[in-house]
This record gives sequence, C-alpha cells and structure tokens, in this order.
Amino acid sequence: MRPVALTVLILILVVTKARTQEFPYAGVTAEQLAEDLAGLPNTDEAAGAMEDNIVQVLSLPTDLNIVTADDLLAYGILSPRQVTDLLTYRTRHGDFLSIYELQAVPGFDLPTLYRVARMLHVAHPAAAPPLTPREALRQRETYILMRYEQVGESRRGLRRDTAPDQQFHGNAARRSLRVRTVRTGNFAAGLVAENDPGESFRWQPGNRQYGPDHLSGYLQWQRRGRLQQLVLGDYRLHFGQGLVLGGGLNLGRGAETVTAIQRNAEGIRPYTAAQETGFLRGLAATVMIRPHTTATTFLSRAPRDGNLTDTATTSLPTTGLHRNTRELATRYTLQQATAGTSVRYQHGLLDAGALYTYTRFSLPITRVPTLYNQSYFTGSHYQNVSLHLRYTYTHLAFFAEVARSFPGGMAHIAGLLVSLTPALDVAILHRRYARDHYTLQSNAFGQTPSPRNESGLYTGWKYRFNRRVSAAGYLDLFRFPSLRYRSYTPANGHEWFARVTYQPAKTTTIFAQFREEVNVRNLAAPDTNLYITSAGAKRNYIVACDYAVTRTLRLKTRIQGSRYSFAGRTTQGVALAQDVRVDHGPLTVTARYALFDTDDYDNRQYLYENDVWLAAAVPLYDGQGVRNVLLIEYAFTRHLRAWLRYAHTRYTDRDEIGTGLDAIKGPTRNEVKIQLAITL
Repeated sequence: MRPVALTVLILILVVTKARTQEFPYAGVTAEQLAEDLAGLPNTDEAAGAMEDNIVQVLSLPTDLNIVTADDLLAYGILSPRQVTDLLTYRTRHGDFLSIYELQAVPGFDLPTLYRVARMLHVAHPAAAPPLTPREALRQRETYILMRYEQVGESRRGLRRDTAPDQQFHGNAARRSLRVRTVRTGNFAAGLVAENDPGESFRWQPGNRQYGPDHLSGYLQWQRRGRLQQLVLGDYRLHFGQGLVLGGGLNLGRGAETVTAIQRNAEGIRPYTAAQETGFLRGLAATVMIRPHTTATTFLSRAPRDGNLTDTATTSLPTTGLHRNTRELATRYTLQQATAGTSVRYQHGLLDAGALYTYTRFSLPITRVPTLYNQSYFTGSHYQNVSLHLRYTYTHLAFFAEVARSFPGGMAHIAGLLVSLTPALDVAILHRRYARDHYTLQSNAFGQTPSPRNESGLYTGWKYRFNRRVSAAGYLDLFRFPSLRYRSYTPANGHEWFARVTYQPAKTTTIFAQFREEVNVRNLAAPDTNLYITSAGAKRNYIVACDYAVTRTLRLKTRIQGSRYSFAGRTTQGVALAQDVRVDHGPLTVTARYALFDTDDYDNRQYLYENDVWLAAAVPLYDGQGVRNVLLIEYAFTRHLRAWLRYAHTRYTDRDEIGTGLDAIKGPTRNEVKIQLAITL
C-alpha cells in the first residue's frame, strides 16, 4: 500500500500548489502522444509496432499553413468541428505565425494543441521569434540520425555453447542510420538502414543484402501540375477505412475515444519506419484526371520472408530477424507483387472513391493445417475491390467502406462522428468482416488490425465539463464467428473504457482511467479430449499526474495495475513509475524509477518511456523487479544534437531474463542507446 499512499500524497500536493503556477507547459513527448492515442498495448506485437507508428507520424511533419482537412482528420485527434474551425480561422486571418496561435482557434484547448504540435509545424516566417534547437531539428530541410544501442549482457544466441545453426552471425549491437532531405517543398528523399542485434553487416548482392540487413529508401515529388504526387522506392498506401489498403496512422484505442475510430484516405505516404514488413516497393503516382477527381496507380514488387518447402510457402514470418542460419534461410525467399488503381472524387462535403488491387506471390502459400487457420488465405494470388465514402457537414462526419476479396468474402464498416454540442462529441461504428476476407496490407478498426472473422458495434463519447475537467469513454461489443488462435469456438466479448482528466492549471494534468476487456480463450481440461473455452476478464486501471514544478523541473507520477480472472482464478499485477525531467538551456535530463510486481504473464504491464527522438520505448514489466532509466539530451549547436540513454532492470524473482535465443543469464539487464542528429 505504500506506493498507492505515496501517489495519493503527491496528487494532493500537486492540486494544492498548481493553482498558483501558470508558466508554459513543457509540451507533449512521443510517449505521451502514443499513450493518449493508443492507450496501453495488450500484446507484444502491438507494443513492437508502436515505435514504427510513432516514427511514421513524427518524421513527416506537415506545415500548418498548407495542411488540408484530410491531413487533419487522418491524425485521429481533431473532431470535424475543430477541423472546420481551424480552416475557417486560417482563411479569415491568413497564415499562422506559430503553432501556438492555435490557442486562438475556437474549440481548441491546450491538451489538443500539444498533441497536434507533434505532427504539425509552421514554416519559419520572418516575423516569428528564433527557433529553438529542437524546433530547428524538426524543420530543417536535411537531417542525419545515427543510432547505436546494445544490451550489456550476452544473449544465448551469442554464446558458443549454442547450437551452430542457432548462433548469431553478428554482434550484440543494433545500429541504424536515418537520412531525410526536403527541397523547395516539392521534393523529398529518405533512407533508413538498420541491423538488429545478432545480424551481420555484409555485401551479398546475390542474397539481396547490400551492407545492412534492412535497407529502405524513397524519392518523392509533390504538387507538380496534374502530377500531384510521385513516389519511387518504399511507400505505404491508405484508402477508405483500411479494409484493403491501410498504411496510415492506427494506434488503437486510447484516451481519444471519438475521432481515432475514423481512418482517412491519405493516399501515398513514403515509408519511413524500420519495420521490415508491411510496406510496398516500387512506384506509385497520383494524377488529377479532371477537376476534383484523382487517380492513383501503383506497382510494387517487395521481398518477403517465408518458410519454404520445395514447391510452396508454409508461413510468412514478420519478425524481420535474420541472425542465424535458420533465420537467414527464410530471408527474402519469395516476392510479393502488388498492383492496383484507386479513383477518388473530392468536392465540397463529399469524398468518395473506388479501389482495385491485385496481389501475387512468387510461390503459393500452403499453410500447415491447424484448427484455427482453416479459413486463412492459401494460394498464389488474390484480388480486392472496395468502395469508400465520407461525407462531412459542419459538425457531422459519416464514413463507410465495403470491400470484397476474390477468392474470399465481404467486409464492411460504417461510422458516424458528431459534435452534438461544443462540449460533447459522440462516435458510433459498426463493422462486419467475413472469416475469409483476405488482405495483407489492411489496417482497419477492430480488435485486431486485420479485418477478418469479426463483427462488432462501438460507441464512444467525449465530454468537456469546463476548461479544467473532461471525461471520455467507449463500449465495444464484438463477436468472432469462427475459430481463432487459442480460442477454438465462436465467441462473444466486450471492452469498455472510462477516463477522467483534470487540468487545474496549464502546468498540471491529472487523470484516472479504467478498462475492462472480456474475451474467450481455451481452457485446459485434462479429463476430456474436447476443446473447452471460458471467458476471461482483464481489468486495467491507471492514475497519473504530470506536473511542472518550475519552468525547468517537471514531475510525472504513475501507478497502474491489472486483475485477470479466468476459470475461477484471479491474478494481479501493479507498477509504479516516477519520472523527473529537467530542462536547462541546451541540456535536458529525464530519469525514471519504476517498481513492478505481477503474478503472471497475463498481468504484464506496458509503460511508455522517454526515448531518443523518433523512437518510442514500450517495454513490458513482468515479474518482480526495479527499472531505472536515464535519458540525457544535449544541443551542441542548432546543427548538432546528441542523446544518451541508459536503462537498468533488476529482477528479484528469477535467475534468467527472457526466453529462447534472447535469454540472458542472471537477474539484471543493462541497455545503452546513443543517438546523434546532424541537421544541414
């Protein structure tokens, strides 16, 4: 009970003192942005993909003076009313001089401003004050990021007593290079190179490796007459609500319970993340074929990892790891060719379009049969068609998409966002996805990003009592008509969430939230050879306070926990984290001290941590232990900035950390990360 009492005491002291503090808020960091939009991930895969989502958003900021309604809605932060108010303000008063001028836009509060400030910027006008080094980094036309990170302890895959075919070929470090340049607002180029720990750096053109294990890049031209956009290299596509192509921002369910349910037809976006699956490689172009009508055509031939037999592919690994002989045997063993066309009409309040895609694999996919994968895609090719629509009228937005795969079944989604009053926003969404709807590039709303084997009804709301107090929540009722992994019967489930936020001053934010998810999974039954399932209920709670003591000192206190009930047994977990941040001129120091205690893996805790620029750390806290994190950021000049991050985890309930080839002997784990940013 001591951590709980300590948290309550800090909250009382903060509320008492906050009323006299009115200096500027320090801004929203990457981990806060992810937490607000995505909430806490509930799987390791979701946590692993979080960094790539954050990179996609933060690495391509948009100028506030040229941003469109589509761009603003795509971020999943602003309501239709706020988008309308912002564009109306810009039309009446001219270009923005600073991102903080958004405070003058009706309907914009400070929390909303701080969120969008991470995704938008204002091209530096002569009348504006000088840029800070951090603002300069985001707005410079060219930057180079070099990152090095390593775990101090030796993993099993690096030890000599490991089987030869499982030993890692590379060293223990992760190394990455990121380059981006923009010229005259029309041309952009980017490059990402990365080696995961254990992967070797080698030149083998015959195996499609040219130094780093992962190499990605793009060239982009924009707004050149009828040719509105052209991308060569690696890219993502997003049309409609992501039932067929969904490469846009989709961070899940978090504090933003209304606007985040809508996907937006962003079209072509350069691929800037380091994740080694999910992107297209080739050419994509958007052309205006007549006023208000555009056509996008794309051709892609991207390598894919695959486990092969002599004539077919049995599975498609998505880890992107190629560290030893076994993993290298799956590297780029097949090609995925994708082509298609989208036609889109935008005029006034209406945005509508049609999409066709064709996907072929160089070898057919023939999966090893299991109970839950009987409806998965098999074969060498499939096709998709879809129709999508969005209609926005002042404070109301309706959106829908209907899709079908050949072979396969239908999928549809429809939703409504409405600002009933300036204080109340409401969302309603219905989806139904057939179990045999096939697509590998989707990113639709649902319990999982892949729109298959699911139906459901979602309702969300957000209410602002006044400038200091707001509340948000949602209820999602869903059903899985067919068998799933670890759930061998059709099943129903539900999820609900509520959050109350109190901001007594510009420098202080306090919130409390609760989430319950009830889902069905298999139940071990040794007395029968039948598969039996049972509903399990997981309840998460969080209480947190973010408080700026002075202009240079900021504190963040957080306690979160969970209880999981399944088959008559209840387990629980808890984590307490205290962050301290100090800003002193060119130096920023952030530190965390965290305690965690969980009964089992079902109660593992995910906590976002401060990380270097263009990274978002989401480690899991499992078992019993202590974690310390120290992040130092220093701006030597406007053109040179460096980060040093050190993390130490000590467990009290085990003598080995991790599993498999990543296992570490001993109860401690030490991590070091160094990043250098050069702007030109």
